[in-house]
Amino acid sequence: MAGAVAFNLGAVLSVAILFSLSPASFLWLLADTATLTGRMEQAEGLYMKAEPVLANNEDFVFTLGQFYARKGDWNRAAEYYVRSYQKDPTNWMPGPLVSIPDSLSKAGRHEEALQWCERIMSQYAGNREVTNVMKRKKVEITQVLKSKKQGL
Repeated sequence: MAGAVAFNLGAVLSVAILFSLSPASFLWLLADTATLTGRMEQAEGLYMKAEPVLANNEDFVFTLGQFYARKGDWNRAAEYYVRSYQKDPTNWMPGPLVSIPDSLSKAGRHEEALQWCERIMSQYAGNREVTNVMKRKKVEITQVLKSKKQGL
């Protein structure tokens, strides 16, 4: 175990030196490494230390969404995905875009998830791939809502 940690730290330091990372970016890299090795509490602490400096970096904010999705904290995941989208709503691929309504739906915020599907489809009206992904997500969320209503 100690050898694996030393190897990971050595690789992280090599990357940091190679790319002359800022201290905040280095924290981000350490947090990503901690996440990948399952040290979620350590990763969260590192991400939170880097957040004040990197809060305007849409990729970093999206990474926080992914982190909280891995933890199953769907409300926080959605918060960060939405913040990332708001920084640049035009620069998204279909897979990451679906993270917004998906996390909202998993947080039990189904109506809000459906609104985001509509908003994204409107924003990406000329992109058939995005539109198809969002239509499928809407159907999925609508089915969840329908089954919840039948269960009441």
